[in-house]
Amino acid sequence: MARSDSFFIRATLNCKQDNSYQQESIDLGAYVDALGKSVLRIHNIAVTFSD
Repeated sequence: MARSDSFFIRATLNCKQDNSYQQESIDLGAYVDALGKSVLRIHNIAVTFSD
């Protein structure tokens, strides 16, 4: 049976103020079971920019 519990994955990216492209990877290995062939399905992404 599929799980429907919601949870949050949070990450922080320190953006430089030099007008360049910024990128950060988030390790999702803890949320995927390769042997059980289960996957993580992302339904929503929220982004916040702050000083």
